[in-house]
Amino acid sequence: MKFVNSINYAQLLREIDLSKVKLCSETRGHIDLLSSCLGDEYIQLVLDPGITSRIEEFVKFASKLIKKEKLNPWVLRDIYKNQLGKKMYFRGLAVDDAEKEKILKKGLFCNLIRNGGTVKQGVEMFLSEGINKIILNHSNMTNLEVTPLMSISEDSQLSVHVAKGEANKINKEVYVFGFSIPVIETIRKDESESFAIFEIPPEYIFSSERGSKTFSVYWPKERPWYEG
Repeated sequence: MKFVNSINYAQLLREIDLSKVKLCSETRGHIDLLSSCLGDEYIQLVLDPGITSRIEEFVKFASKLIKKEKLNPWVLRDIYKNQLGKKMYFRGLAVDDAEKEKILKKGLFCNLIRNGGTVKQGVEMFLSEGINKIILNHSNMTNLEVTPLMSISEDSQLSVHVAKGEANKINKEVYVFGFSIPVIETIRKDESESFAIFEIPPEYIFSSERGSKTFSVYWPKERPWYEG
């Protein structure tokens, strides 16, 4: 499998004709905002869900820069990427030792890529369905076989909790993988959950530890404390 987060979105623009994609209202709103606040040449940035998932913040940041100097859209994206920096995230998975080693060597892929889909298809999905609908489908476990997202958390113990149920079903250990991921390659859902987009390359992995069988986690929503 090819690592896909090294993709050049500017090159992908040559493969996707926005005029031929059935754009959802969310995407059309993003295009209008990019056009009115930054200029038509920046509309192409709508291809990057890392931009559109934080569109208002990006436009505010970019407006100040292009007032001083006109920048290539993808240079501007790289500056914003550096501004956002990286964060530590975790993902708990029920795997055996061989599967763990494979992840360490090859990284993780979303179901869309694992099932033979492409980044181009994923980007077109974001454009035609919208980020909010894709997140909703993922959270409701709808069309998971083609999801371009992977759930991650800033809380390692929460990752253990999420994976524990699956581990019990298939009699495998829970491993918690730690990642250092550029924030622009993620989508934040809420304070407890974010998503990696398309792939987590192996060079982002900084740890893999066997999850504790007895643990306590803070669950920010319905339950104050959960004892597992």
